[in-house]
Amino acid sequence: MSANLFQKSINETLPFLHDKLMKLEENGSTALGPAVLTSIGLAGEGAPGSTVIVCTDGLANVGLGALDEAKSEEQLKKIEEFYEMVGQYAKTKGVSVSIISIKGD
Repeated sequence: MSANLFQKSINETLPFLHDKLMKLEENGSTALGPAVLTSIGLAGEGAPGSTVIVCTDGLANVGLGALDEAKSEEQLKKIEEFYEMVGQYAKTKGVSVSIISIKGD
């Protein structure tokens, strides 16, 4: 499905994307690391200059890059290195990442 969407302009996919966005619901933990990594991989299959927009209402607390699992400065440093590597991966794929934090909910 995603490969088909990458062949179309944002104007052509807007109704589909809008529908998906409006159906999103908050329901628990935030696996930010895996979500961003997967999104960059998908966006990297599109045209150079693609953008990933992350909208989150919480702290990365599950899976790779889970910040609240850090119990020491060394663990926090490894998590920070993970996100640095994610940023470098995005750069090599020609993908920019924007993060929007949503307060509430």
